[in-house]
Order: sequence, then structure tokens, then C-alpha cells
Amino acid sequence: DFVKEFAGSSEFRKSLNGRIKEWMLRRIKEVVLKTLKGKQHQLLYVNPSENHALAYSAIAKDPSLTAFVKIIRLRIQLEASKLDAVMDLVSEMGAEDKVLIFCEFKESVRTLYQRLSERNIQTVTLTGEDTSKKRQQSVDQFQQNTEVRVFIGTTIAAGVGINLTAANYVIFASLPWTPALQEQAEDRAYRIGQQRTVIVKIPLIDNTIDNDLWQMLKVKKNIATETLNPEEAEKAVQAELARILEQNQHQKEECV
Repeated sequence: DFVKEFAGSSEFRKSLNGRIKEWMLRRIKEVVLKTLKGKQHQLLYVNPSENHALAYSAIAKDPSLTAFVKIIRLRIQLEASKLDAVMDLVSEMGAEDKVLIFCEFKESVRTLYQRLSERNIQTVTLTGEDTSKKRQQSVDQFQQNTEVRVFIGTTIAAGVGINLTAANYVIFASLPWTPALQEQAEDRAYRIGQQRTVIVKIPLIDNTIDNDLWQMLKVKKNIATETLNPEEAEKAVQAELARILEQNQHQKEECV
């Protein structure tokens, strides 16, 4: 009954907003946002090596894998394919920059830690295997030690409940399944105490399920916004229309 009434239409989702306003209290970060310098997102399309591309293709074409298993293996392969790009992004940072790197798989955390250590870049890690003591030690070292410049963690373990405002860069080696998880992870750096603009870098590999996941996250975010904050959704639509009109006008002027 719920699906029949509310799915598939923004108008239905707006009516749902009216219903849930009767009992839901939603806290937003307006006060916090006024004290911060902003957050920027950058999509970066990267090219995998030939070996990684062949490995991805072999998994995608394997008829013996169920859909769920295939998706997991493809995501593991994609994350491994992007570690070179992640290393390049770290090497491009300035002397005063610090970065959070979020992975979906623990093997990537271990691999990145080893590769960064070989370059003498001090790094701490956090995964679900770590004790609460180890978790706090990693946070403290990253926050307090200027020599520790990289924090690597899995999104589930490191994406909530900790303050990592020493970072001004965030890199997603893989995207999580929901926009809420992504935003929570980004906001480890984007919170009270942050003195710099936070740059979020998202490397993607074209013609893979990376694109599908990114589009799915945008759709999920739009649905949530329409349901919880229709006024904000309407503003976003108007802003996008204005951007398109301005772009079209600019193209016409160039033609003339």
C-alpha cells in the first residue's frame, strides 16, 4: 500500500512530507554551515591499467556468478583499479594538506597503507577489526600530529562518530551504497572546528558500474530531498534550470 501511494511521483513524496511533519523532528546543520568555509566535490575519471581492465571484463562476463556476487567482485576490482589514482592525488597535496581516504574493502586499506609507508608518508588506518583503543589512537595521531598526513578507513568503521577536522581533503576510493553514508563520511572533516574549505575527490572509471552507482546515489538523494525537504528540492530544480539557461545563452553568444 505504501509503495502504491508514494512511489514514482514527486507529488506523492511531497504529500508524504506533510504526513511525516506531524511527528518527525529533523535537525539540520544550518548553524554549523554558517561557521564553515564550504565543501566542494570533484569527479575525476581515471583510466585503469590494461590488467585491471581485463580483470574487470572477466568478472563481468563470468556466467557462473550470481548478480550479487558479481557486483561485489566488480566493486572490489574497481577499488583496486583506482588505488594508483588515489596515490597520485595524495602526491599532489600541498605541504600543509591532510586527507581522509575512504575505502569499502579492508584489503585496499592495507595496500594503501603499505604503499604510502614506502614513500615515507605517515599514515594511520581504521577498520572494523580495530579495538576502540586503536580507533582513538588513530584519530588522536591524525588530529594532533602534523607529520601524520593521511587517514585511511573503511566507510562503515571510519565514516561516523569521529572528528577528523585536521583534513581538508576527502577521497573516496569507492562510493558507499547510500548518499547518507557518503555525506556522513565527508562530514568527518566538514564539521565544527574545520578552518579550511573541504575538497571531496571522487575518482570514477567510465563504462563500469561506477557510473551506475553514482547515478543511483543522485537519484536516492533527490528522493530523500523531495520527501524530507521539498522546498530545498524546488530551489535545486530552479538553480539547475537557471544554469542550463545561462549555458545555452553563452553557447548562442559564442556562435554569433
